[in-house]
Amino acid sequence: MKRIATLLTVFVFAFSLVAATNSFATDYEAFGKNLVKALKSDNQGLQVSAMQQVIKYGTKVNVSSAVIDVVRVYRTNKNAQFRQLALAAINAMKSEWALGIVQRDYNFEKNPKIKRMMAAVLVANNRGTVNVASSK
Repeated sequence: MKRIATLLTVFVFAFSLVAATNSFATDYEAFGKNLVKALKSDNQGLQVSAMQQVIKYGTKVNVSSAVIDVVRVYRTNKNAQFRQLALAAINAMKSEWALGIVQRDYNFEKNPKIKRMMAAVLVANNRGTVNVASSK
């Protein structure tokens, strides 16, 4: 009797775990929509959090409608760390258009840290070879 109760408990736990996993997987669409809203927001703290989530879940969420907003942050923000975060988000988004912007901007970038990050993003996405030593 004890063994049946244990097996039943294990079965119920396994079933609930599978059900929870499947329901979480279907929430990626809603999660992506909320990330797009956050990326389009004027609140920099919200944008930072959203870009961190894009980096973490990049292949699972569709945030392609916010790629222009992320590129805008990368190109216009004065804070180098914020720009690096935007570059990492661009890398996670795998947007050909955004990667093309990064590739065109590479030769004109003055900040050596940003330039090295750009080189890493370009190489990681097979956008040609970049001499990282010359980016210092």
